[in-house]
Amino acid sequence: MSIYRDREEDCVEPLLIDATKAAKLLCISKRYLYSLTERRQISVVAMGRKRLFRLADIHRFIDARTEEATAADP
Repeated sequence: MSIYRDREEDCVEPLLIDATKAAKLLCISKRYLYSLTERRQISVVAMGRKRLFRLADIHRFIDARTEEATAADP
Protein backbone atom coordinates (compact mmCIF):
# COMPACT_ATOMS: atom_id res chain seq x y z
CA MET A 1 0.00 0.00 0.00
CA SER A 2 1.37 3.37 -1.00
CA ILE A 3 1.51 6.33 1.35
CA TYR A 4 0.55 8.52 -1.59
CA ARG A 5 -3.06 8.98 -2.57
CA ASP A 6 -4.20 7.78 -5.96
CA ARG A 7 -4.50 10.80 -8.23
CA GLU A 8 -7.58 9.36 -9.94
CA GLU A 9 -9.33 9.26 -6.57
CA ASP A 10 -9.05 13.05 -6.32
CA CYS A 11 -10.86 13.48 -9.66
CA VAL A 12 -13.94 11.42 -8.81
CA GLU A 13 -17.05 13.36 -7.89
CA PRO A 14 -18.65 11.97 -4.71
CA LEU A 15 -22.04 10.29 -4.98
CA LEU A 16 -23.06 11.17 -1.41
CA ILE A 17 -22.35 14.26 0.67
CA ASP A 18 -23.10 15.14 4.27
CA ALA A 19 -25.63 17.72 5.42
CA THR A 20 -23.03 20.44 5.94
CA LYS A 21 -21.78 20.20 2.36
CA ALA A 22 -25.30 19.87 0.94
CA ALA A 23 -26.45 22.99 2.79
CA LYS A 24 -23.41 24.92 1.57
CA LEU A 25 -24.05 23.86 -2.02
CA LEU A 26 -27.63 25.11 -1.75
CA CYS A 27 -26.67 28.24 0.22
CA ILE A 28 -29.13 27.35 2.96
CA SER A 29 -28.86 26.42 6.62
CA LYS A 30 -28.68 22.80 7.77
CA ARG A 31 -31.92 23.35 9.68
CA TYR A 32 -33.71 24.39 6.48
CA LEU A 33 -32.15 21.45 4.64
CA TYR A 34 -33.55 19.07 7.23
CA SER A 35 -36.96 20.72 6.95
CA LEU A 36 -36.83 20.10 3.18
CA THR A 37 -36.15 16.42 3.85
CA GLU A 38 -39.07 16.24 6.30
CA ARG A 39 -41.31 17.71 3.59
CA ARG A 40 -39.85 15.16 1.15
CA GLN A 41 -38.54 17.82 -1.21
CA ILE A 42 -35.01 16.41 -1.00
CA SER A 43 -34.28 12.72 -0.49
CA VAL A 44 -31.93 11.54 2.23
CA VAL A 45 -29.89 8.34 2.39
CA ALA A 46 -29.61 6.76 5.84
CA MET A 47 -26.34 4.97 6.58
CA GLY A 48 -26.39 3.98 10.20
CA ARG A 49 -26.79 7.18 12.18
CA LYS A 50 -25.56 9.33 9.29
CA ARG A 51 -27.89 11.11 6.92
CA LEU A 52 -26.33 11.68 3.51
CA PHE A 53 -27.55 13.38 0.37
CA ARG A 54 -27.10 12.23 -3.21
CA LEU A 55 -25.43 14.87 -5.32
CA ALA A 56 -27.82 13.97 -8.16
CA ASP A 57 -30.79 14.77 -5.88
CA ILE A 58 -29.26 18.14 -5.00
CA HIS A 59 -28.88 18.96 -8.70
CA ARG A 60 -32.44 17.76 -9.40
CA PHE A 61 -33.76 19.98 -6.58
CA ILE A 62 -31.99 22.99 -8.10
CA ASP A 63 -33.16 22.19 -11.64
CA ALA A 64 -36.78 21.88 -10.49
CA ARG A 65 -36.64 25.37 -9.02
CA THR A 66 -34.72 27.08 -11.79
CA GLU A 67 -36.71 29.64 -13.70
CA GLU A 68 -35.84 29.79 -17.36
CA ALA A 69 -35.55 33.17 -18.98
CA THR A 70 -37.83 33.69 -21.97
CA ALA A 71 -36.95 35.62 -25.08
CA ALA A 72 -39.62 38.20 -24.19
CA ASP A 73 -37.98 39.11 -20.86
CA PRO A 74 -36.04 42.39 -20.92
